[in-house]
Amino acid sequence: QKAPWGPRVFFGAVAVRGGHGLIIMGGVVDASVAGALGGALGRDYANDVWWSDAKTGGAEWRELAKAPWRPRAGFEAVVHRGRQDKTEQVIVLGGRLADGTTANDVWAASVLEADGKLGGSIGEWRQLTEAAPWIPRSDFAAAAHPEQ
Repeated sequence: QKAPWGPRVFFGAVAVRGGHGLIIMGGVVDASVAGALGGALGRDYANDVWWSDAKTGGAEWRELAKAPWRPRAGFEAVVHRGRQDKTEQVIVLGGRLADGTTANDVWAASVLEADGKLGGSIGEWRQLTEAAPWIPRSDFAAAAHPEQ
C-alpha cells in the first residue's frame, strides 16, 4: 500500500507523543523526477503536513493543514519538550527553497491532544524568527536536548 503523501525526498519527519505519533512534512514531491542527490532544483517543493498514529502501524495517514512556511526541502525538524508542562513543539529550521536559495527561518507548532481522528494533530504554525543568527543552510543536522 502506498502512503497518501506520495513519493518524495528531502522531507522532514518527527516522532511525537513518546513515539505514538509520526509527522511527515515538506520535501520534494515525486522522487522519480528529483534525480540524484542535489538534483531537486526546479521540482515540486511542498509544505504539506501528514499525521499517522502508531496504533495503525503507519497504515493510516491524515493530511493536516498546510504549513504557512514557504515550501522547502533539506530542512531540519526536531521536537522540543517543555521541562515544566511537558508540551511538545515541532520545530522546523532552515532548508532549501524552490528558487535554490537557503533559509534560516524557524517555525514551531504545538502537538495537540488526541481529537478522535487518528490520535492527534498539531496547532497553528508560528514563525519564531525570520532570520536566525546562523547562516542560511540546507541538508544539515539538528537535535533537541530532552527537557531543555
